[in-house]
Amino acid sequence: MRIPSLPSTLPLCAALLAACGGAPQPGTPAPQAAAPAAAATGGAVLVGDWSVQLQVQGQASNGSMRISQTGAGYTGILQLDTASQVSSIRSVTVDGAHFVAVLTTPDGDARIEGNLRTPVLMEATYNGRHVTGRFVANRR
Repeated sequence: MRIPSLPSTLPLCAALLAACGGAPQPGTPAPQAAAPAAAATGGAVLVGDWSVQLQVQGQASNGSMRISQTGAGYTGILQLDTASQVSSIRSVTVDGAHFVAVLTTPDGDARIEGNLRTPVLMEATYNGRHVTGRFVANRR
């Protein structure tokens, strides 16, 4: 009986590996879904519900924020416990972990600029028409 030499078996091995590679084996778990998509820039994932705190001149206002992805961008709402009206998040731009959100508030336009420090913590500066402060949000 003749045993094939190693070079003559390589094409056969390559063909078998290629044929088996695409088909899942019995008992193999299904692939996991990808994490939520970031903006088209490939930056931080901001989509979700957040507990927020705005600190202005030593006074803290708590609230909530919801950010949704719309196509390649973001929109959402911000509601502080001390405010009677909801602010609209018109747009958010993301570059890596850095983000800038533009809001329409009852007092005019505002801007939140900062960084996603971890997947569940963002720290930023809030700049409104009459208010400037430190903005912190924790993912719920």
